[in-house]
Amino acid sequence: MEHICPQIERLISCHTCGAQSLPPFQLCEAAHVNCPPCAKYMARCSCGDEFADGPQVLLDWTVSALKFKCKHCGTVNAEDADDDGRTANRWYAVHELHRHYRSECTRNAFQCPWAGCDHVARVETAADHYETAHGPIEVLTPTGPDRWYAVQLKIPLTADEFVKKIFNGYFMFTVRYPSYRPRAQDTKPHITVRNINPADEVLYTHDWTLDIPREDITVTVSIATEMFDKST
Repeated sequence: MEHICPQIERLISCHTCGAQSLPPFQLCEAAHVNCPPCAKYMARCSCGDEFADGPQVLLDWTVSALKFKCKHCGTVNAEDADDDGRTANRWYAVHELHRHYRSECTRNAFQCPWAGCDHVARVETAADHYETAHGPIEVLTPTGPDRWYAVQLKIPLTADEFVKKIFNGYFMFTVRYPSYRPRAQDTKPHITVRNINPADEVLYTHDWTLDIPREDITVTVSIATEMFDKST
């Protein structure tokens, strides 16, 4: 039982984002496992149920007795080695894997997308870098209890580029106007929205509405409906 079998790994994968999940776990009221980021930043599990109170000590201890493979190295050849000379496709205890992701893995490098920033973080530490080097970053919450899966915000037409924390994601909003002609009052901007948190595996959709008289843009970021279609 030292090494984890595929059936158990699927069982303890995060029900909301589908990512590999490690203790400490958080369960929803339907007993679905959710990873710490989803439990912290999502209003509910993707099944629609609220998160249950209290730690899951028995589940945490049971899973901590197993070993996992690195999610970034799991597809490499067993003979390949990391920079430290150890086999890349090895098994890790939970505490070893936490450390591996944050300071050892050579396959999870991530270039900061902020203009003028050349910092190379890791997939698991990119959010820490954003908060430390580019924060504080405003956290936006759902528009209401009946729309726990959506966040709405208004952007002034004069906005350029900025980042907001929405659910598990760090969303970079960019507003650009055509450069080939002077901006007129009715010129429509080009808007891009992208999630720059590489560790966030939740699927999102977004749409926006331009209100020229009020000189703002209403943007709605929602958890994609296919996230709710999972078998319970």
